[in-house]
Amino acid sequence: MNSKLFRLLLVFLGLSIVYCLLGIVNVMVSLKYEIVADECVSVVTGQNLCFILNCYRLGVLVFFIVLVALSINEKKIVKPRK
Repeated sequence: MNSKLFRLLLVFLGLSIVYCLLGIVNVMVSLKYEIVADECVSVVTGQNLCFILNCYRLGVLVFFIVLVALSINEKKIVKPRK
């Protein structure tokens, strides 16, 4: 794999983690102001906010694990230039 492509992949994974973290903040705000009686369904949009929150949390975990695994194995993945 090309070194530039590998670095681009790492940057993409880092930005994906930031996107998911911002999504978590957004859903937490919605959970505070848009629900009634400890339910996870939004009054405004009708979406299940707990499911969306769990998806974002899973996304952060998966992207972080892949980012760490790729960073550790960089020497094996990226071919040295001749």
